[in-house]
Amino acid sequence: MLKTLKKDKVVTNELTSQMIKDRERLKSERPYVYEKLMKYLEKGNSPSNPYVARIDWAIGYECNFRCKHCFAKAFVGRSENRRMTIEQIKNVADQADKLGVFMINLIGGEPLIWPELDKIIDILDPKRFRLSITTNGWNLTQSKAKHLKLKGIDRICISVDSAFPEQHDSFRGKKNSHERALQAVKNSIDNNIVTQVATVVTHQNLRTESITQLLDWTNSLGVYMDLPVAAPCGEWLGKLDMLITEDDAAYIRNLRNKYPLVRRDIFPSPGLQGGCFAVKQTLYIIPTGDVLPCLLIHLSLGNVFNESLQKIRDRAFNITDFYNSSPTCLAAENKSFIDKYISKTFTAKELPVPYNIAWK
Repeated sequence: MLKTLKKDKVVTNELTSQMIKDRERLKSERPYVYEKLMKYLEKGNSPSNPYVARIDWAIGYECNFRCKHCFAKAFVGRSENRRMTIEQIKNVADQADKLGVFMINLIGGEPLIWPELDKIIDILDPKRFRLSITTNGWNLTQSKAKHLKLKGIDRICISVDSAFPEQHDSFRGKKNSHERALQAVKNSIDNNIVTQVATVVTHQNLRTESITQLLDWTNSLGVYMDLPVAAPCGEWLGKLDMLITEDDAAYIRNLRNKYPLVRRDIFPSPGLQGGCFAVKQTLYIIPTGDVLPCLLIHLSLGNVFNESLQKIRDRAFNITDFYNSSPTCLAAENKSFIDKYISKTFTAKELPVPYNIAWK
């Protein structure tokens, strides 16, 4: 059973007092990042103005877990023989900076076992980007959380798959991983890092007691609860039965009546419209240099080893499905997009599917 604490934060789609304080602190401590954020809020989310605000960046896919739903599994073989050098990371980061990107999320694999993580953070530079990390929490000790806070990490997202230890440990392929994940959440909170918990939901697990208890727990802690939905990729390649239904999506929306900290990536954020953010607001870079529309769409838009990030972004924005707004997740809910594009990954010999094949 998860221990609950008194709730002290409420999040809505409007700016809360805490959000206002966070932005004021950002304006004071990191004026350049604040300026990019304000420019994005002013000009972003418009079909006439392509503006990528965030990059999810997998420098490497090394991992100490073997998760049953790993979306990165599709690329592990290809990425083992190619990895960006610090100089290449700096080059791409410089390009992202010029494009106005204000947030970079480091994702794996497991970023906390990257040997060059500190150098990567320094190269990215928290004075020019808001930096976050997505982690399984195993190595997020109290001292590690303190170190990351000092290095300039703004946000940490810890994956917790179940309220029940045996379920989580089995899913993650690591004994005691549930205990370590819960402790990681506490360590992040203790060091005043914006903390999120992420739990992938499927049609099968959405209404279970495990998810309900996780919602109660995160709400009591006052931390965000992200509910990314299952997509037919990675270890779940082609498994359409895992996808949520329209009723499931409505159920998640209604959860906010009781759990205001619940989030989905398609939910509107303060100052922005909702809907699928692939390409319009986010891109995903993998170790091979391929740039993908998002974490779940394993179709290449181009490669930063061969052409500029701006050229890739501009070309991607001309793809009709990204130019037009989609109220649902293209990779997990839009059946037309799945049939037309995602299905190409089901039989592909190598992923990501190259641009010239993916989008023709």
